[in-house]
Amino acid sequence: MFSVIDLELSPVSDGLVPHSDGYLVYSALLDRVRSFDEDDSELIHNKNCGVNISCLDGSFKYHDNNRKKVFADGVYTVKLSFVGENIPLTTILSCLMGSNTDFMIGDVKFEIVSFNVTESNMNDLHSKCTGESITVEFDTPTRISHNEVTEVFPHRTVLIKSILKKWNHVFDEKMNIENISNAVYIQGGSIELNHHNVRVAGARESSIPAFTGRISINKTPSCTESTWNKIQLLLYAGEYLGVGSDIKRGLGSVNVY
Repeated sequence: MFSVIDLELSPVSDGLVPHSDGYLVYSALLDRVRSFDEDDSELIHNKNCGVNISCLDGSFKYHDNNRKKVFADGVYTVKLSFVGENIPLTTILSCLMGSNTDFMIGDVKFEIVSFNVTESNMNDLHSKCTGESITVEFDTPTRISHNEVTEVFPHRTVLIKSILKKWNHVFDEKMNIENISNAVYIQGGSIELNHHNVRVAGARESSIPAFTGRISINKTPSCTESTWNKIQLLLYAGEYLGVGSDIKRGLGSVNVY
């Protein structure tokens, strides 16, 4: 139901990739899956399967405003997260384990070095819902929009509703949370944010305002246990579902604890 693949890649030679390369990683994954099963590729791309792709993580050298350099002797990691009842995980793993280790990201050929799979279920997420405070780290630039306005701060209601929308898109059993602003608050001293303008391959805008950093979300005295449990569950699910928009393009990857 909740699956994460930590993938290690190494370039065959030095090359240039976009600063925000998540969409090209996603495209490369779909190409490999399509070579094994075209229907499963369509299932990942079009149906109720939550997909969150991080950007490449490793050693880079700035080249220009659009691109960064990767090195042939480097190892780069990327996190692929999948959520849903019908994830074609067997096909995904088969395409990664095949004899062809090529993984094309734009014009740069990478080779698959290794991968690790972690699977969780709803009970695993529920078991984490024990405290009265949760920290959310925005690992990759995150963009949250509300009423067609891009937020420059992860306001509690907008943040939680962003994940809630993704949850209800993926799962048949819908969730609803009322009065979020009265249920939780963001601890002032916990706020550490950096703002960015990122260029994202495949996006309509040439530059997207986004933020990274961390905040802590706390339960208010008036919040019921039922509401707090739902909010905790959503925030932990955010590690898999992602936060905000363009989550298949490398934005919105979070770590929650």
